[in-house]
Amino acid sequence: EAAEAIVAEAKAFLKAKIVVVKCYPESVHGSSIEDISLLMARVEDASQRLAAFQKETAVREAASMLHEVTQKVVDAEAKVQKTIEAAEPLLADQTEVEVERIKVATQLTLDAEKTAALACADTRKVLMTKLKEGKARDTPSYSAELTKLQSRLTFAQQELQRQRKVALQGEKLWKAKLVVQEKTEDLKLIEEEVEQAEILTTPLGDERPSDEKITEMVNAVDSIQAKLVAAMTSLESVQSA
Repeated sequence: EAAEAIVAEAKAFLKAKIVVVKCYPESVHGSSIEDISLLMARVEDASQRLAAFQKETAVREAASMLHEVTQKVVDAEAKVQKTIEAAEPLLADQTEVEVERIKVATQLTLDAEKTAALACADTRKVLMTKLKEGKARDTPSYSAELTKLQSRLTFAQQELQRQRKVALQGEKLWKAKLVVQEKTEDLKLIEEEVEQAEILTTPLGDERPSDEKITEMVNAVDSIQAKLVAAMTSLESVQSA
């Protein structure tokens, strides 16, 4: 600002001198006007060089101030990329995949998503602070770069949301598969109990079962029915989830 003031003052001084010199006859001022014009040209050249220097300085300052937030955006993007890579196994056909593998992939994705989400939130906070600073208002190029970084961060966060949906779907899948496995085992046990109940309820010749035996048969049938209903209810809840 001090340099600009000196240049402006020099310009004004020389212009005033030209006006004064022109008041005298050419025989008096001689080459004074040409000399002053040369000085004006030098002052103008200095003014342009000063403007170019100030522009370069502003660019360097903006680059320096952008370095911190740029690194934060790059770091957030890297964490989002790790989340995408962690979720890749969940995008394949899961029909024959073991429950434990789906569970591990899901947990790794959710852990990576949480880390990336925190990084994105912190970066967003820094960006908003930078955008509100006076430098952003006074330097259009700086403000424009911040806006570009903001767009990159927004895209990264949108991608992160998609990966979270994939992870939640994976969590839902492995839990459903686990229920199916457990209930399949339960059904095998129920089948064995049914076989035992059939043997229990099959009379031997004309033998009439005792009251105690009848009670035992009824309890066995009731127990099988209750277990069967519970297993079917669990399987139906998996299908409707």
